[in-house]
Amino acid sequence: MNNRRALLVDSNAIVATDWFLKSAPWRVIHYDAQQGHFHLVVPALVIQEVVGRYRASLIEEAEKARNANNSVRRLGVEVPDCQIDVDDLVSSYEVALRAKVTGAGGTIPDLPSVDLGKLTTKAIGRLRPFDHDGNGFRDAILWEHGLELVAQHGRVVLISGDRKAFHGGKDQPGLVGDLALELEQLGHARDAVKLYPDIGSYLKDTGTTNPGIFAAVAELLTAEEEQIGVNLQVALSQAGIEFRHGNGRVVIEQAFPPASVTLIDVSSADDHEVALVTLEGDADLDLYVEWWDGRQPDYGSGTETVTYTATASYDVRARVLDDFSVGKLQVDVGRDDLSSLSGLYEGDWLLDGDP
Repeated sequence: MNNRRALLVDSNAIVATDWFLKSAPWRVIHYDAQQGHFHLVVPALVIQEVVGRYRASLIEEAEKARNANNSVRRLGVEVPDCQIDVDDLVSSYEVALRAKVTGAGGTIPDLPSVDLGKLTTKAIGRLRPFDHDGNGFRDAILWEHGLELVAQHGRVVLISGDRKAFHGGKDQPGLVGDLALELEQLGHARDAVKLYPDIGSYLKDTGTTNPGIFAAVAELLTAEEEQIGVNLQVALSQAGIEFRHGNGRVVIEQAFPPASVTLIDVSSADDHEVALVTLEGDADLDLYVEWWDGRQPDYGSGTETVTYTATASYDVRARVLDDFSVGKLQVDVGRDDLSSLSGLYEGDWLLDGDP
């Protein structure tokens, strides 16, 4: 049996959050895997799903770009068409994704040996990872990968945010009972598979913090305050937004350097050369807001203060912070709040496709 634990990655650890595996958490994972701290496993099934989702997102965003160009043209401004070769971009993306995994010493295994009768019984019995409607074949195949890895390595870390398939819920943190029982019935420990919702959670739970490195990062935040503020500004401008107040959308028009930065955590820093740094703070964003609920739509722009959580990688030898990224920002701006936004007006609403 291989004494190294295996790190099994689900597609939701990549899709939409870090398509090219360039974020700080993935940089730490890449380094740790290269150093042999674990065996990185991204099954071909996961690669296939990620690539399919990448294609769908590419088509969707290209359509949005074309609609935006049409809106600009209606204002009398000529802009070039959004011309992209979807097939070529998707093919290049798959090559790059596979190279990223194998470049870290990871493997991309094909389908595991599967007992279809066993999966059918699970689906009929609505046993996890199948849901209450018997759906979940892809998740079941991923779990079979996990079982094979347990037999090979003894310990497996599963990175998946699929709460319906694998997670036990608020009253039962970690792996759901059906799957823990299956491990026991196969002669493994019930906790042979450790579950985390994302890469960052895994690193924070398993990484050890060297006080000296923590102090060095804190010192760097002070010494390089201006440059780090610029790096965070760029990351904030590229962050996704969760609109928490009904129907509508919010777009970041401009992000300003954060007013405050607090060092929260330094993970995987004892005997490794790359550490994951977690920062929190407040920052001002210039937002464009659209709000609609079947009545006259409202739209406007203004500045809002948001609280962010950012990650960065710290190169212990070079003493450099890099790979800044910001998690999804929550913005709670509703119809009743629009009066506080500058530039608000009500009038004719020009929808995409209207003449």
